[in-house]
Amino acid sequence: QVAVTVLEIALILVFVAAGAVRGDPSRLLEAPPFGSIDTPAFAVALVYVSFAYSGWNAAVYLAGEVRNPARTLSRALLFGTCVVVGLYLALNVVFLAAAPAGELAGVVEVGHVVAVRLLGPRAGRALSVVIALVLAASVSAMLMAGPRVYERMGVDHPRLAVLARRTRGRGPAVAVALQAAMAIAMIATSTFAALLVYVGFTLSLVAGLGVLGVVVLRRREPGLARPARAWGYPATPLLFVALSAWMIVHALVQNPASCWAGVATAIGGLALHGVLGRPGGRAAAPVA
Repeated sequence: QVAVTVLEIALILVFVAAGAVRGDPSRLLEAPPFGSIDTPAFAVALVYVSFAYSGWNAAVYLAGEVRNPARTLSRALLFGTCVVVGLYLALNVVFLAAAPAGELAGVVEVGHVVAVRLLGPRAGRALSVVIALVLAASVSAMLMAGPRVYERMGVDHPRLAVLARRTRGRGPAVAVALQAAMAIAMIATSTFAALLVYVGFTLSLVAGLGVLGVVVLRRREPGLARPARAWGYPATPLLFVALSAWMIVHALVQNPASCWAGVATAIGGLALHGVLGRPGGRAAAPVA
């Protein structure tokens, strides 16, 4: 996982270096003005942006298997997010400098278009292959992090105990199989565009509710130990929730079918929670 992640970072740095040498900085002026940030289209675009950053919080899923999680997780979240923000901003500057905005509008394979522009068709094809291989890093990371959530559900709720079953190698095999089966089912029954909207919308919805939970928990249980501070509380979480709500409402209007599927998923989760009741298993893993 570390090796593939290093390769991914190196690929981004190659793009940035090539753009700095061969890009046209004047094209940055072709970008839409800041006056467009209050439009519905911009709100929907933020759903895709948030999807690109999804995973910044995934280290928390591994809290039960990390030494000194209160110290390690807060550093991992802050450092990882800052690195990704820096890399992605630099990469998007290169995208805008490498090709006219008209060539990038509505294009899914932006990386390929930019690679061809900067390095030629042959290098563009080669880099496209590398990009596809590097995307395996995201799959690998989620195979490690995601099933830990299902496993925790199995620990907390006896009727889902099968999800907590581990192999001799200490991996949550049933939880991994469940996540893989759901991912394959989604791929087999939906288009890429619809799936992207569905996942992006659902992530925005869950992230907004998760951050709102910080406010609720502080009011309900003010005496809980909180090793990590929430900078700017309560303004920062409330601002995040407000932006999430703005994105969610406009996404529902622009892409109702995929977004209502996300709402149905959330309702299904609430229904399952109602059936299972409050956690009754062993003590939950320490999380920040």
